[in-house]
Amino acid sequence: GAIERRRAFIVAPGSNRKSVVYVANLAERLARFTEEAINSTPLLRVWNVADPYAPTQREIFNAIAVNLNRRSPPEVPFALLAAAARIADSGSFLLGRQGRFSDRVNKLRSTTVFSGEALDSALRYRPSTAFSEAVRETVAWYLRNPTEAR
Repeated sequence: GAIERRRAFIVAPGSNRKSVVYVANLAERLARFTEEAINSTPLLRVWNVADPYAPTQREIFNAIAVNLNRRSPPEVPFALLAAAARIADSGSFLLGRQGRFSDRVNKLRSTTVFSGEALDSALRYRPSTAFSEAVRETVAWYLRNPTEAR
């Protein structure tokens, strides 16, 4: 949405990594998990689910932009975004709302990488859809389903 409307930005330098999981890869894992559970393999514990490759914020935004035929979002320095977010939080507070813009900026800038390797190993699973193809398929779905996606 934001990239399509040219309202997105990369929190400089955009090198922070994010774990992602493509829906088809998740579905394949769920099918394998169900098979293993039926076959009495003890899998009852907490698992992280993530595709092996954790792209950077810049890679995610650039891949989406390319598939939308848009320019890459601009890079904005963190200090500038943090200051603007604090002002927006103050205005939000004065209006009786809790915008939490600072939290959003910090989340965009943070690295959130989780390993799904333990689950994939237990399931003897390797994702069939790579990041670039997953983005292409996701953007195509987004464009075909404007009311559901937006």
